[in-house]
Amino acid sequence: AKGVGYCWSASVADQINMADAVAPLESHSSQVSDSLNLVLRLVNGSEHRLQFDGTATLQDLKDQVALTRSEKEAVFAYSLVRDDGEILTNALSKLLSLGVQDGSVIMLVNKSIRDYTKITSFERTVQCHRYPNGVFIDEKGTLMTCHYSGKLQVRSADYELILETKLPRMQASQMAIAPNGDLLVGFPSEVGVFDIDKFELKRFIGGDQGHRYIRGLAISGARVFVSATRLNRIEVYDFESGSLTATWDHGLSHPCGLAVFDDRLLAVADRGNNRVQLINLHDGTHIADVGNDPDADPSAKLGQPNDVHIDPEGNLLVMDTRNERIAVFTQGGSLIASVMPGVFKDHGNTYSYLACNHITGAVVVSNNDEHCISVLAPLFSSP
Repeated sequence: AKGVGYCWSASVADQINMADAVAPLESHSSQVSDSLNLVLRLVNGSEHRLQFDGTATLQDLKDQVALTRSEKEAVFAYSLVRDDGEILTNALSKLLSLGVQDGSVIMLVNKSIRDYTKITSFERTVQCHRYPNGVFIDEKGTLMTCHYSGKLQVRSADYELILETKLPRMQASQMAIAPNGDLLVGFPSEVGVFDIDKFELKRFIGGDQGHRYIRGLAISGARVFVSATRLNRIEVYDFESGSLTATWDHGLSHPCGLAVFDDRLLAVADRGNNRVQLINLHDGTHIADVGNDPDADPSAKLGQPNDVHIDPEGNLLVMDTRNERIAVFTQGGSLIASVMPGVFKDHGNTYSYLACNHITGAVVVSNNDEHCISVLAPLFSSP
């Protein structure tokens, strides 16, 4: 149908309880209206463009996808556009586990269907070193976790430990990947830039600004954004030169985790003000607050948020420390879900972070005072 976003195989549909919403291709001849281009990216990085005219059926889609896949290899759609270039969806990465066989089911859905309200337990828990802090998931699903002690652990998409190394500083916080592939790690007084293949330190950024408890880090293009928690401000650095180019305060109090969306929006976990601030990435102007509306229902109010992440659909995932939950908001400030309230224990000085796997949809939390990584898997349901 016009405006479709993603396709799913039967095996994924079964896993996400969508079986009632799909129909076998053999008995269904729904047409894909308009001329569409679907880009599939294989796990090995290769891409395949699938083109359909206005008469193409879902069986045609199945046949073309079957030609692109390697045995047992997952692929995911990262864009689906009309020929005129109009993007039909801006949520660009859902896992396609395409075991295409006779009788397989492929479904096209017209919007994001990530359902955080149905999360009631952890999918799994991974023990790690004491006090895990920042977590980061790259485009291949590799999970990196830094710890208060200065240890960095790297795990595969299946959460198996690949590498463990010692960082040059303690109290590492958030991480980010630069456009050139370097790994950035926030430390109390500076940002470390590492060769991600060897995990060797290349240089520091911002070390001349003194000890200020950097507890948030994000990057967009050539600009590095830092939460200077002790100074109650956001600092902006040029990645190449390392020079400080701007500071933004906006009444911040104990700012912590940062997230960038669509290279236009910076979300700040404004911990001391019990809110998330949304800031224009280009000029630093304040756009809106989330989670502190005095007239809102108490369930929509934040308490000492420590981190914020933006999922592929643009929803804000907030590590809501004092309320011991993950709060999910639209960018307009409407509460979508309160995930597992009371489970993420606040011991009075808890600094847990979170990240979203844009391929699988899994949410990973550094359960700080529980000394483990908690993995949550949002279910998917029919819109």
